Amino acid sequence: MRLFLSIFLVLILVTSCEKDVQCEDGLVTYQKVDVQYASLFSFSGESTINLGGMTGDVKLTPSDATDGVIYSTGDVNLNGHKLTLKNVTLVVTGNLNGGGTVATRGNGVLCVEGNIQNNPDLSNATVGCDTMSNDELTIIEELGTNCDLGNVKYIDGVMFEAVKFDYL
Repeated sequence: MRLFLSIFLVLILVTSCEKDVQCEDGLVTYQKVDVQYASLFSFSGESTINLGGMTGDVKLTPSDATDGVIYSTGDVNLNGHKLTLKNVTLVVTGNLNGGGTVATRGNGVLCVEGNIQNNPDLSNATVGCDTMSNDELTIIEELGTNCDLGNVKYIDGVMFEAVKFDYL
């Protein structure tokens, strides 16, 4: 009983010394994150998929994505099949090769960094992510709190991380 009481008092002492985290308003700077991949593993923590040679229809959903975004590991070769993007953004890091169909549902978006070749059917697809090709937007400043530091957000399929905070 005495040991239990001693442990209990130590726990009370430790928890009473903790400080509450208070976020303060200010200006948060988000910087573009360059996502890089290794040949066998992705060290970026992002969701990746190899669609280099599709052998059947593929449907990608939010359960396949990190923060709603999936990166291809290179070219996407439809090979006459249908690729459906339901409420996810697929960033094709290479070329999109046709002979098939891409369809988007809900908030699905297709972003192609390379070329679109061999006339894939994109008539039912939302194709976007202009910042992927322009690549000019590297810093965003917006109102936020000091607690936002380290947070990640996606703008048109491009990842930005909060790296700086200034008090107003």
